[in-house]
Amino acid sequence: MERLARQGTLDMVLVHRIPAGCTFDIHTLGEETYVAVLPEGHPLLASGRALRMADLATQGWVRFRRASLLDEYLARLLADAGISPPTVARASQISTAVRLAAQGLGVTVVPASAVPESFEQLARPFLPSLTEPVIVGARRHPGSAEAAVLDHLRQQNWCGTSLLAPHTAL
Repeated sequence: MERLARQGTLDMVLVHRIPAGCTFDIHTLGEETYVAVLPEGHPLLASGRALRMADLATQGWVRFRRASLLDEYLARLLADAGISPPTVARASQISTAVRLAAQGLGVTVVPASAVPESFEQLARPFLPSLTEPVIVGARRHPGSAEAAVLDHLRQQNWCGTSLLAPHTAL
């Protein structure tokens, strides 16, 4: 990424972590909330409550491409929770993982903002909540287009609260 920025290929990046040595100005936009996506008809959907990682310990998981940042994040979550559920599939895109989970292959954990509207009823938040920062890296002297994009990004709901509101605590 840094090489592309130095070459003038990138004007800005939207990430959870800015790599070491990056010369972009850093703008923190908020916290991205992660949710579990469960298969239709899953018993944990009926309860309407937020989940704990331990609730998913015996489920098959739809994970992400090995060495991807999202899969590394999930691996840390699983390790921190002390669970090692089976991986039943790997996806390279979040939308694919959501669809595989919805169709009954397993469960997945994804950013709330990435859950398509037609699958929101299958998403459940976690308690404690799982989040990562949402960061924009932009050139030091952005043009008007970059400034407009940054302004637009600042107005977004990064926590996905529409998915979080209807669910009760443990």
